[in-house]
Amino acid sequence: MKGKKKIVVAKAEREFSAIDVDDGSCSLADSIQLSIPPDPSTLCSIYRVPDNLKKGYEDKYEPSIVSIGPYHLNKQNLKITERHKLWYMRDFISRYTPPQTSLKDIVKAVKNLEEKARACYAEEIDLSSDDFVRMMVIDGCFILELFYRNRKTRRKEDLIYSAPWVIETVKQDLVLLENQLPFIILVCLYQLSVKQEKRNKPYSDKKGEEEPVISLEGLNDMVFKNPSVSHPNKKGEEEPAVISLNGLNDMVFDFFDMGNNMMMMTKYSSDIVFPFISPETVEGNHLLDFLRNSIIPHEFDPKAYRTSDFPYDSFPCAKDLQEMGVKFKASYDTLAFLDITFEEGYLTFNHFRKGIMYSLFPNWIALEQCNCHFKGYITSYTLLLGQLVNSKDDVKFLRKTGIIVGSEVEDEKFVKEISRLCQRLKPIEFHYGELFLRLGLYTQTGCNRQRANLHNWYVILKRDYFSSPWAFISFIAAVVLLLLTAIQTMYAIRSYSPKV
Repeated sequence: MKGKKKIVVAKAEREFSAIDVDDGSCSLADSIQLSIPPDPSTLCSIYRVPDNLKKGYEDKYEPSIVSIGPYHLNKQNLKITERHKLWYMRDFISRYTPPQTSLKDIVKAVKNLEEKARACYAEEIDLSSDDFVRMMVIDGCFILELFYRNRKTRRKEDLIYSAPWVIETVKQDLVLLENQLPFIILVCLYQLSVKQEKRNKPYSDKKGEEEPVISLEGLNDMVFKNPSVSHPNKKGEEEPAVISLNGLNDMVFDFFDMGNNMMMMTKYSSDIVFPFISPETVEGNHLLDFLRNSIIPHEFDPKAYRTSDFPYDSFPCAKDLQEMGVKFKASYDTLAFLDITFEEGYLTFNHFRKGIMYSLFPNWIALEQCNCHFKGYITSYTLLLGQLVNSKDDVKFLRKTGIIVGSEVEDEKFVKEISRLCQRLKPIEFHYGELFLRLGLYTQTGCNRQRANLHNWYVILKRDYFSSPWAFISFIAAVVLLLLTAIQTMYAIRSYSPKV
């Protein structure tokens, strides 16, 4: 019995010793546990552009003159506009807010949205709460003051609007993916800026306080809906629209020249034109997202083919399709910009200006490449266009049909821009597979198949024998030599007379 007791005591001492001695494992485990970041927010919609798109083409994705949001904050080349942003904020507060609304009220309202605003960015923002709210207030007021000044008389000393290249570059900077501000901030500031009797109660994100009338779900009302229209409330009663005729929607439309159901914009001139979707159907999280959704209706949902299974890069160019019997037609009245139709031998596109490929498209594509929530419609459209346009002859042909609008001197530039953009893409899905299949079937039936075969022979002949002037001259010389040899042989046969 005594021996057994000693064994039990020894075992207990060993267990106690294992628990009591800390070799650092516990603290290391705690450290690892604490280092696990929180799950990505469902509000996340503002990203840094992937390196495969951005490297070597930073000018298409980074701001040139003004920084909005945290990603390019305090960059040396953008500090020149920081003073202007403060001046704009001062004028925004003094000229447009009700007398009872102070800068303190604005800061308090934006501070209530800080958590949601931070969640909109894909990266953790390394700014203190005060610095982050300061940035949101200054940038948001600056953007809204830009919208206001676009419609009202401006001061002579306004250096942004007094120089055309500056304001156009600012417009370009405002639609860059890395240069976005959450729309909830703009809505909050706008609500505080309108007259008391025509605005909703300020945003609040704290429990027990009144919720805002306009939420993320209804954000499109603030930006796009006609302010003069009444909307029914939950009880079915009509309520007057809270947005005045000088509302945020009108300012956005005017600033980006989105009048007459058309949207126009490029880096240095109004150079993008395409049909605009019905405002009631548009949703988004920031300016770039809203502009993208404005050309994608809810009902637009073509079947997606995996790029690994679908040879989208085998699509003929525009001139080749023409030779195969396909006719091209420009459309000016359809609402779906991305909706390309093929009926009765006609391939119909919505017309657009070349500048769309130099500005908005690269950033729309970057947005789609960052999150599968944004379906790759713009990416697929770009890939399709890249296949259609292999040379400036294709661009010239599409210009003559009215599909592409722009100067002839930019044909070569357009080919290079779209080719470089397509080379940088890493698509997973392709949304125009049905169109490819229908075109392939059309070119392989009846007389179209014969035309296609003839065209293929022509392509081979041009590639192998007419690729250069010297090759063409050599081919002609060979044909002439062959003809002369044939004539010589014929005369030799005719002059031969057998002896009797």
